[in-house]
Amino acid sequence: MFEIKIDESQLRFIESNFGNLKGKMPNALANAINRSMEMVKTEALRQATSKYTIKKGELSDSIKFTRSSGGNLTARIVSTGSVIGLDHFKLTPKTRGKYKKTVNSTVKKGEGGSIPNAFIAYSDGRLGAFKRKSEKRLPIERLMGPSAPQMLGEDSILEYLQGFMEEKLNMRFEHEIERLMG
Repeated sequence: MFEIKIDESQLRFIESNFGNLKGKMPNALANAINRSMEMVKTEALRQATSKYTIKKGELSDSIKFTRSSGGNLTARIVSTGSVIGLDHFKLTPKTRGKYKKTVNSTVKKGEGGSIPNAFIAYSDGRLGAFKRKSEKRLPIERLMGPSAPQMLGEDSILEYLQGFMEEKLNMRFEHEIERLMG
C-alpha cells in the first residue's frame, strides 16, 4: 500500500491567495492523483520487467486501477493473480524435441539455471515445463514461477515507487493549479 503526501503549504497558499479556486480544488486534485497513479503503474511495470524476464503485457493484465474523483480523493492500484508458468519467462528449449535436452529457466535476470528432471510438453492444451510427480509416466505437474503481485510487490520496487509517486503527484498537482489559473 502506498502513502501519498501532498505539500500542505501549497494547499494553504492556494486557498489563501486564490479564493475562486476553492470549489475547483477537489477535481484538480483528483486529476493530479489519477495522472500520477497512471505514471506509477507504468513505472511499476518498467521496474518489474527490468528485474524479471517476463513481458510487460503479462504483468499489465494483472493490474486493476480504481480512479479518483472530486468526491472521493482515493485512487488504488491492485495487482491480483496466481503463480505464472515458467513458459512465460525465459525458458530453453521453447519447444519439444526428439532428443532429451536440459531445460533451463531464468525467472530473475542474471539468475537461473538448469532444472533437473524437467521436460517440455503439452498438457491441457498448454506447452510448458513439466516434471513427473512420481516414477510413473503420469501424472505430471507444470513448473511455475512467481505471481504478478510477488514481482510487483518486491521491496526494492515498492521503495522506489513511493518516492516516484510523491514526486509525480506534486508535479501534476502544480500543473493542474497552473491550468486552472491560466
